Amino acid sequence: MSEFSKNLRLLRLNEKLSQKELANILGYKYFTAISSYERGMSELSLDNLIK
Repeated sequence: MSEFSKNLRLLRLNEKLSQKELANILGYKYFTAISSYERGMSELSLDNLIK
């Protein structure tokens, strides 16, 4: 797991957000994208990283 993945999960949990809630905030249709980011399988685009 990358530092980005760990930090994303930590920040999401600190904000008391579920993966689904974060996905909605970022405009994703499914929470599986967030799960994939947290597992290090893919990375956020720069635009969504800024959000």
